[in-house]
Amino acid sequence: MKHLVLLAAAGLMLATAMPAFAAGSSDTDSLSPKNAQPPNTASSAPEDDNSSAPPEDNTQPPDTSAPAGDNVTARDPQSVLTALSNLGYPGKLEKMDSGRTSIAVRISGLKTYIDFYDCDDNLADCYTLLFNVALDLKKGTTMDKANEWNSKQITGRVWLDDNKDPTLDFAFSTFNGVSEDTFEQNVKLWDKKISDLKEFFNF
Repeated sequence: MKHLVLLAAAGLMLATAMPAFAAGSSDTDSLSPKNAQPPNTASSAPEDDNSSAPPEDNTQPPDTSAPAGDNVTARDPQSVLTALSNLGYPGKLEKMDSGRTSIAVRISGLKTYIDFYDCDDNLADCYTLLFNVALDLKKGTTMDKANEWNSKQITGRVWLDDNKDPTLDFAFSTFNGVSEDTFEQNVKLWDKKISDLKEFFNF
């Protein structure tokens, strides 16, 4: 009988302990991987707000405008007249019998004409200036002498007029415009050509 009482008591103690064991198992399951929070997979590096933006295009479109200072052009006769005056060669605008614009100006001691060519049908919108000057010789010159001059020149060629006087011309295209410095260098070249011409033909 004593053994039965002890056995019953032991069974009662075991039954009382089972809920606690079950509860302990439940607490252990709460730490299992299936119930754990997922690890933070975000990068620890600072975020780059522009990472998804396309690369910045620093390429500039070509500049098709005229360079600074490009203000002398056969398209504007006044700009040519002003540039000549600034260089110490005051000129005068004239109209040829054909209606073509021309500027009369003294360069290297002689009356030079600057005629406007490569123009539109109205002779108004032009691109080329033709510098020309004639030497008034007492007896004129010969074609052989003119050809001798031309054989030694790459700019400023000579042709003979009806009186066999040598006429020198020099074409200078300005297109949409050239700088005053470029224009000045061409006027200086023309000035030197006239001096060389007078010496060559003993004027």
